[in-house]
Amino acid sequence: LRSDWVRHTGGPLFYFNSLFRLAGPWIAAVPLVFWRFYKCWGTLRQQQTAALFLAVWFVAVFGFFSAVHTKQDHYLLPVLPAGAMLTAWAASGWRWATLTARVVAAVAAVGLLAYGAIVAPKTNAERSARAFAGEVRRRVSGQTGALALYFYYEHSPAADLRAALFYYLGPDARAIGVPASQAPKTAAEFMRRIGDARFVVISAEHWMTSWADEEPGLKILHTGEVDGDQFHLLARTAP
Repeated sequence: LRSDWVRHTGGPLFYFNSLFRLAGPWIAAVPLVFWRFYKCWGTLRQQQTAALFLAVWFVAVFGFFSAVHTKQDHYLLPVLPAGAMLTAWAASGWRWATLTARVVAAVAAVGLLAYGAIVAPKTNAERSARAFAGEVRRRVSGQTGALALYFYYEHSPAADLRAALFYYLGPDARAIGVPASQAPKTAAEFMRRIGDARFVVISAEHWMTSWADEEPGLKILHTGEVDGDQFHLLARTAP
């Protein structure tokens, strides 16, 4: 059975990248943690049991989720408390730890505020369902023919995209849901599925590039990103 979970996969290094994104500037403390373990290795089991427990916690959870086929960034959240406490333990004997922590925290706070106020709104606006639907409306406005949103039941598009398309295009838009087991293999089958729709919104994942060669009257007008997925706006030659 195929589902949206099938797409939540990643290679063996997936969570190393996730750790950089989640831990931010504090990832720079990793060498300090290794250095402290190296320095205290001889007495670790007798005098540093808390640090050993935190290390086992971190490695066990990190290793478990790295071995699991399904991967998402938020699965790594349980290792962050262990990582934070390990960092504090490693820095406890370092003379400049307090000053360095304050500087890093201040720089990170300024960076996050700048990102949240300037970068994120612009990026999200460009990749939002509303922006994509608005572009679809601009391109089909004034042209005859209905628009269809084509999707597989197992990989239905984001609810925001569906709502935005129907909000902007109203009765001129319709949804065409198809079971993945009945996915068309040829352009002719796809054309039968969409019926008389002149324009079609389809996930790039489900669009077969060979269909454009099989059906010259079918072309991509626009491609946009919504919630991390790419979608095409297709147009067919008017009958």
